[in-house]
Amino acid sequence: METCPQCTGTTKTGDRCRRTTCKYAPFCAAHKAFRVGDSTIPDAGKGAFAARALKRGETVGDYTIATLAQTEVEFLETYPDKRATHTAKIDDTYYTSLGTGKRTHNAIGMANRAPKGRRNNARILASGRVVASKLIPKDSEIFLAYGSSYRI
Repeated sequence: METCPQCTGTTKTGDRCRRTTCKYAPFCAAHKAFRVGDSTIPDAGKGAFAARALKRGETVGDYTIATLAQTEVEFLETYPDKRATHTAKIDDTYYTSLGTGKRTHNAIGMANRAPKGRRNNARILASGRVVASKLIPKDSEIFLAYGSSYRI
């Protein structure tokens, strides 16, 4: 049986939050850092937005993924319409990023590289933790480049 982790947020007194969280890990609902909404990028689908003002270096969430490697035949059996989120074809292999376990909604998979004219405001650490790379005002869309931390 999976146990929910303790929230990593802090209370007004500076103590660690005592709540546990499965839905918004690593934060509970009161401390979660982002919400999902329609992206400001035209035709981009959903985006991640700051649920509260985020300071530089503050944890936004986790971008934890698993990668499924498939042949073209396997890929087409799994995705007959040839549409899969976060898929890259390298040589003859299709690599599709998948969420991990029951917590796929915790991942910041909807955050993406900043569109032209905007700058990334978050980055992925090698651990998979996403942190604000500068102050992100409340309700601002979170943008990050996958970079070298995105492993295939």
